[in-house]
Amino acid sequence: MKGNNGDMSLNQDEKRSSSRNRVMPYDFVAVKDAEFSHLSYKMRGNCTGTLKIKMEVKTPLIAILEKKNNGLMGNPQEIPGSSLKGMLRNAVEIIWNGRLTFLLEAHKKDNCIPNSWKMENATIEDHCSTAHLFGFVATGTAGEKESQNIGEEKDQEHLLTAMASRLKVTNAKVIKNPSYQIVNIFFKPHTLSSPGGKGQTVLHCKWYVENGRAIGRKVYLAGRLDKMKSSISVEGRGNQLAKEFFYGQDTDRDNGGRMNGKGTKEICVLPGSSYFFYIHFESLTRIELADLIRIIELQDNAYHALGKGKPLGFGRVQLTVEGVHLKNSDYILDLNQVPNFSLEEKNKLLKEPQHFFNNDDFNYYCDMMNAMKIEQRWIKAYSTPVNASTPYRKLIRAQKRQEESL
Repeated sequence: MKGNNGDMSLNQDEKRSSSRNRVMPYDFVAVKDAEFSHLSYKMRGNCTGTLKIKMEVKTPLIAILEKKNNGLMGNPQEIPGSSLKGMLRNAVEIIWNGRLTFLLEAHKKDNCIPNSWKMENATIEDHCSTAHLFGFVATGTAGEKESQNIGEEKDQEHLLTAMASRLKVTNAKVIKNPSYQIVNIFFKPHTLSSPGGKGQTVLHCKWYVENGRAIGRKVYLAGRLDKMKSSISVEGRGNQLAKEFFYGQDTDRDNGGRMNGKGTKEICVLPGSSYFFYIHFESLTRIELADLIRIIELQDNAYHALGKGKPLGFGRVQLTVEGVHLKNSDYILDLNQVPNFSLEEKNKLLKEPQHFFNNDDFNYYCDMMNAMKIEQRWIKAYSTPVNASTPYRKLIRAQKRQEESL
């Protein structure tokens, strides 16, 4: 009995400790100056073909709309390939230690990001692994030189500041089955705004910089959906599945009457829905293709983030490469021929050595994208204001020290 009381007391202490685990909804993967790849457009492999990919929706996915004809157009049964490519490029840039593509305006004007980190200074003779696969358009030093040239000289200079992508991503199309469901969701105003909300911008920016230098690349942590019940209402009374997902056992509650027409209305694709798409690749090495597959699939229970609401846990999707089709050197295009997608070829590729990333960065990225691990660390909330919060990496270090001392 005494032992049981002791165990109970320990659990209560752990719970009290966990109540202080308020972390920022994002953390950073460090940029490693010495580990940038220096590649040339001349470095090309002999792998050309297609990956067939299945995408499973793990948390509600807010339908992605694109601007067309001065309006928003969207179809939840199809996801733009440009959005999928952007999602994958972001993951590759983080895990492969690529140069930074997107920079905050405030950080473009100060010295917290060294010029060597910036994608805008890449050339076709010297660029990182991300640019090598996804292409780039440089707008920095090389771009400024280009603007000073005219005529033929300008065209020659332009060749040094841009390179086309070797990957083409198709639109993802829904796999229609009983699991596919969409529902209209109303969000309270500003729920989908960036973390911190009005008045918190300056406070949040200070978390991007340490000792006068940017910490690294930003990653939104998985989880937090269970904190969203009071900020969401499901349209209509008949959608039981959606209400069970968002409200848990409390399916009788109905915010719709209060929020309909007042909040932000979004179309959500519910978990269980699946899509498929293809990635066409050209002139990759086997090592490049193998590392790309590893990034696409991540680790068990680690999911990519797509669309709006990523800081809140929305848009988590699992990607699985269902087969690889490699074209032979004597390949002749035949529109009537169905590609042969091979799982055996995929397994052969995954025996190739890792090259473009180290395991520490990959494991930490997957850790942040794994809602189960976040939950296991007893994180109470993604907290604002930031003055009351702890960066996730510091929480992990503290917990590891505590475990080692036991």
